[in-house]
Amino acid sequence: FIILYAGLDTASNTMTWTLFEILNNPKVYDLIKSEILSNFPDLTKPLNISDCESKLKYLEAAIWESMRKHPVVEMFARRVPSEGVTIGDHYLPEKTVITLNLYAYHNNPKIWKNPREFKINRWLGEEREKSMENFIGFGSGPRSCIGKDLAWAELFLVLANLIR
Repeated sequence: FIILYAGLDTASNTMTWTLFEILNNPKVYDLIKSEILSNFPDLTKPLNISDCESKLKYLEAAIWESMRKHPVVEMFARRVPSEGVTIGDHYLPEKTVITLNLYAYHNNPKIWKNPREFKINRWLGEEREKSMENFIGFGSGPRSCIGKDLAWAELFLVLANLIR
């Protein structure tokens, strides 16, 4: 139950922000709509996730950029392990709670050039690798989001169907 519930608001909020950004950027909208219609011209056939993931690179880039610009999970919190840890000149004792504000991180101009601009090119071509390295919206490691694949399936299918 928790797994399904936890993904409801995050996926729907991500869809909302992605649609907001796409519709406020007519060139991006035209690019995505053209990509969808050229890959899936028969409007009577349902879309499937594997085709969407492999063929809709502009839509994928728009989703990544929306998640970067408008993270729907505010922060990550972790506890320092029992032996404590030193970060730079600072020692943090065991059980200290460390938080990372995802909005501040994903909109930090030291990490992202012009972070308040919606630029899907961050996720295409040569820029993609650097952007993927810097994106942490799903977390990482053993505590990363277990619903990531389900979220992507929902995002692709709903957004592609709405736009087409």
